[in-house]
Amino acid sequence: MDTNGKNLTLITERNARGLVWSPNSKQIAFVSYYYDTPNLFTIDIDSKQVTELMADQLGAMDGQLMWSPAGKSITMAAHEGDIGASDVYQRDIVIIGADGTNITNLTKKFQFFFAQNPVWSPDSKYIAFDEDQGSTYEATSDIYVIDVNSKKLTNLTHNQAGSRMPAWSVDGKHIAFAAPSTK
Repeated sequence: MDTNGKNLTLITERNARGLVWSPNSKQIAFVSYYYDTPNLFTIDIDSKQVTELMADQLGAMDGQLMWSPAGKSITMAAHEGDIGASDVYQRDIVIIGADGTNITNLTKKFQFFFAQNPVWSPDSKYIAFDEDQGSTYEATSDIYVIDVNSKKLTNLTHNQAGSRMPAWSVDGKHIAFAAPSTK
């Protein structure tokens, strides 16, 4: 649809969520659940060609998708494998190539409880995210940055107040985030 509300066009009949445009505006990535299993797709806007990038490889995917600035990869908050009763809320930060190859779980080795809200740095070298420690209802959270190539992890906040929703500045020199007031 155009920004004026005209030219509404159905691009897929799938139950899509977490839609996100590619940087060149030629594709949209989205999550669609089939038989309670999330799958990751892209759709070419011009041809309407739907491509399944990831099928039945993740137990849960919450639709927090983001293309890398260069459009070569997509990151998401997801749970790998079958969901068991003890880990139903666990999430890691996962990257997949825009062509469906090179699936990499960036945070699994750190054993996070609920990594979420991944955002790429403007140069595509880093991903910032927040992570809840503990139960989802009374969690504290911190802002982390992970180097996509070396997998080096840095905790930026060490904040017990609940830091969430990181956002990179356009020049990549700063990260803003939401946190409760300390006053």
